[in-house]
Amino acid sequence: MLISYLSVRVTHLPFKNFEELLSKSDYKLVIPPGTAVVDFFKTNTNPILHEVWKTRIEPHYLDYQPETVFSITEHLLTGDSKLAVIEFFPFAAYK
Repeated sequence: MLISYLSVRVTHLPFKNFEELLSKSDYKLVIPPGTAVVDFFKTNTNPILHEVWKTRIEPHYLDYQPETVFSITEHLLTGDSKLAVIEFFPFAAYK
């Protein structure tokens, strides 16, 4: 039992939901322009998701406009703390 406990890798994510994204991190969202994801956050009536748009997307939305999923990945690997939201696939966090 001890050996299996020591050999199992556990990944600790910096947050588990959007509330924690806002309260426990400085991550920003990088999303492809002109997609449903932009509209999802921009027009959402949920106060948490609206706050995510106002504080984590909108302030820098025009600073980085990725053309492809590959350019998003490249930017994340070379940039500062960001969170990629690519359509409605699972979120991938990078620090």
